[in-house]
Amino acid sequence: MPQETNLNVSPYFDDFDPGKGYYKVLFKPGYPVQARELTTLQSILQNQIEQFGNHIFKEGSVVIPGNIVYKNDLNSVIVEDSYQGVPSHFYLDSLLGARIRGQRSGVTATIENYIRSGNGVDRTTIFVKYLASDLETNSKGTFANGENLLLDQDVEVLDPNTIDDENPTEILIQNGEGFATVISQNGTSLGSAVYLEEGIYFIRGYFVNVPTSILYLDPYSNIPSAKVGLRIFEDIKTAVDDDTLYDAAQGFSNYSAPGADRFSIFAKLDQIPLDSNNTENFIQLLEINAGQLISQASNSQYSTLAEEFARRTFNESGNYYVNPPIVRVNESLNNFKGNNGLFDENQLTYDDNIPDESIGTYIISPLKAYVSGFEIETISPIFLIFKSQEIQRL
Repeated sequence: MPQETNLNVSPYFDDFDPGKGYYKVLFKPGYPVQARELTTLQSILQNQIEQFGNHIFKEGSVVIPGNIVYKNDLNSVIVEDSYQGVPSHFYLDSLLGARIRGQRSGVTATIENYIRSGNGVDRTTIFVKYLASDLETNSKGTFANGENLLLDQDVEVLDPNTIDDENPTEILIQNGEGFATVISQNGTSLGSAVYLEEGIYFIRGYFVNVPTSILYLDPYSNIPSAKVGLRIFEDIKTAVDDDTLYDAAQGFSNYSAPGADRFSIFAKLDQIPLDSNNTENFIQLLEINAGQLISQASNSQYSTLAEEFARRTFNESGNYYVNPPIVRVNESLNNFKGNNGLFDENQLTYDDNIPDESIGTYIISPLKAYVSGFEIETISPIFLIFKSQEIQRL
């Protein structure tokens, strides 16, 4: 799909129309160059790139893969808003990668990341990798509720008294000094997140660079349910938004000479509810249900090119399995009889039916096959509900 931003408005007046069949702008001596012609020049070239890209890639396809990883074993620790009058998040940028320990529990860990309060969480939350613990005092191996967190090494941080100065100074927090306090109840838990490495995606006719990012699905739960993907944004930036767009011909930014505006497309890792069908400006990459990864788009999705490959594959080999599935049949109601029902009487089946003795479930293991030449792969079991009356009729 092409870009959604209309540039045929003041002050750009980009009137490029592919239906007119214009493929070059031919400038002539003695005639002034119009700003709209320079913009149209780019639109003509972009139209050619877009048509080629649409032949090769599907909309939203990864072009240069950036690895995407789902993790549901993050160790999160919620800390109080301040420690001895200093906001808890103040030192955390300097403490990333630092080794810390619990004052009472004796547990040691390294700080991997954090979220400040107000950024999707009520209180500052740090994510740690536990290293060791004194199991005689803390069999859980996690920090204790209400305990102080101490540094287990020397770290230099910015002095909070000089943070607003032009040249802030650094101070040394020594091994054994505290920097935060775990909240008094439910201070530790397992969280979940998606990590995306830098890659290039084919979006709206452009090859868009997507930077490395982290999306915390739920900092305090490891059984999230969501569709995860890229939220697409279009924008126009001026020199007011980005001061590097001022004229720099003299070796410095000339604030009396703003340069041309810029059109940008950028993508941000985001999530929507699992039952949501509102995918406007959203490219799905993962589907997660109750903590389990259901589907993942990690390979390039080819367009017309894929159809040609599929035609050749089907002509040569037909339909076939690479990894054939294993099919099991289970009852739906777990009444401790028969072949181990999947659901208790107070639960619902996968299609939201009440489990009873008349409903069964086919469990199809992950598989990989080629159907009409197209690759079909599942990475988690498929559950199909059936009525026992249907089996009897067969």
